[in-house]
Amino acid sequence: MLLKVKEATVRRWIRNRELPALLIGREWRIAAIQLEEFLKVRATVVPPATNVKARIDEPSGGIEAGASKREKPVQQRRRRKSKHTR
Repeated sequence: MLLKVKEATVRRWIRNRELPALLIGREWRIAAIQLEEFLKVRATVVPPATNVKARIDEPSGGIEAGASKREKPVQQRRRRKSKHTR
């Protein structure tokens, strides 16, 4: 999955003429340049990362007022030993 979208979504883009494509036989073909232009227009902007260090340095440990703290630390699950060892 190159675009991380369902095939039905790509077909809808083609049907609605949002994504230029050419039907050859029973397959749709999309030119690389047209795909790049389509992706530039539809690109989503990733918000900048939050300052994690500032949250750690807070006296409350980064927990907002009124937020509940865990009573017990989260324990990691142990892996089961395989019955078939070599």
